[in-house]
Amino acid sequence: IRRPTEAAVTDVFVQTSWRNRELRLELEVDAAAATRCEAQARIRDRDGNIALQLPAQPLSLAAGRQSHTLRAPWVNPILWEPDGGYVYTAEIELIAEGKIIDRAKPVVFGFREVWTEGRRMILNGRELRLRDDLAGLLDVDAVVGVDRHLRQLLGGRRGDLLDVHATRD
Repeated sequence: IRRPTEAAVTDVFVQTSWRNRELRLELEVDAAAATRCEAQARIRDRDGNIALQLPAQPLSLAAGRQSHTLRAPWVNPILWEPDGGYVYTAEIELIAEGKIIDRAKPVVFGFREVWTEGRRMILNGRELRLRDDLAGLLDVDAVVGVDRHLRQLLGGRRGDLLDVHATRD
């Protein structure tokens, strides 16, 4: 367990939106005492170049854990696609009085958004079709287990999202 001397980023959740052309970073911050600082974030491409610099955001922190959101428009990211898994790295720092007081562990992510429209699954604005190509990668017991788990999580409604047909030889 790490307890910050001032404040520290303890978790980062990256949310990308193709439809809104936006990046959101949900930060969990733990502060030892009430303090003020700034959260600053950079997104690097796979070559290490800065692809997006989010504006520094002032934070007024209470003692303990809390959540804060950084967001920025991003109109031209390279999209993550099943046949081209392009990834970025998010770097987040907390700065107080001109000094870096914490540097979060870098987070690797792909810019993508998946949603459903009726029975269709959409990825980055295009229909995603999952076919038998996956059959050779998964064994039947794994597929049946995933199906059973989805049924439990979704109260039997999983058919609206996914049809799983698995047979044992």
